[in-house]
Amino acid sequence: MSVLRPGPIKYDAELMPGTASLSREARFTPTVLIVDDHAFVRAALRGFLERAHLLVADEAQNGPEAIQKAKDLKPDLILMNLSMPQMSGVEASSVIRAALPDTRIILFTMYSEAIGGSMAKAAGVDLVIPKADGTAALSDAIRRLLPEHFPDDPDRSGA
Repeated sequence: MSVLRPGPIKYDAELMPGTASLSREARFTPTVLIVDDHAFVRAALRGFLERAHLLVADEAQNGPEAIQKAKDLKPDLILMNLSMPQMSGVEASSVIRAALPDTRIILFTMYSEAIGGSMAKAAGVDLVIPKADGTAALSDAIRRLLPEHFPDDPDRSGA
């Protein structure tokens, strides 16, 4: 299944610093799979990502669904909840990492980084971001994991 990418766009520099002059001609829009068992959280993350002009490829509400959708869609980034029914985010991330080694995975959790950090790293999760840290931390994490999509990011000045 192929994911359609939007036409020329301007990134919202307030939501995603370092994107002011970035258009589709320069870089394609990263695709994101949102995985959380709470519909409200998925909707909030979708709104944030869409305002930042990232393409939400799809959503999943549990680990097995995330694994299937990740394999089908091959997103650039997965925002994964830690605690979900049927399978934890760490377990799902391990399976996804084995199948899609280039897909970046952020464990976005209500728990502190200390709780899921070591298990998450072993499962191939790139970063653990506590939900309490908010969208600023999430924005920074996305820019760090997908730097090729944000070439005018002031944090990448080479200093």
